[in-house]
Amino acid sequence: MRVSNLKTVEWNEGMSVGVTTMDNQHQTMLRMINDIYTGRLYCGRSADARFVSNAHRILDFIRYHYIAEENFLERIRYPRLDEHRKRHRALIRGLLNQMKKFDAGLPRAPIIFVINLQNEILTHLAVTDKKYAAFAKHHALHFSPRGKKHNFFN
Repeated sequence: MRVSNLKTVEWNEGMSVGVTTMDNQHQTMLRMINDIYTGRLYCGRSADARFVSNAHRILDFIRYHYIAEENFLERIRYPRLDEHRKRHRALIRGLLNQMKKFDAGLPRAPIIFVINLQNEILTHLAVTDKKYAAFAKHHALHFSPRGKKHNFFN
């Protein structure tokens, strides 16, 4: 039985932060979100099991990505790093709360999880990550712990 006509999101260059590693990880996240989205189009126990597996997988990847992104932001001495970290933590907390609702048996929890996941990640890419992208593009070549210039954009 079909639940809804959820849409997947395709990567486009407008989403790029100009840092290859981060862009590659963002693309992976979008693919994983699309996988979890399409997995929720059908109901049943196998869909629930697949949802739990995919939800844990994407939460693990998001944590991995956030660590990598925060390390990058530390290296370029991004002045809004603390704010960025707080946004990361809040997003993870929100997704974990959605998982608790699924565990508690709320019937629409998986769909709400997926919708919130997509909205939060896309908003994070479009707003929060674009802030560091502008900073990095303007300043990254000038920062190095040993005084060497680095190009983070290739």
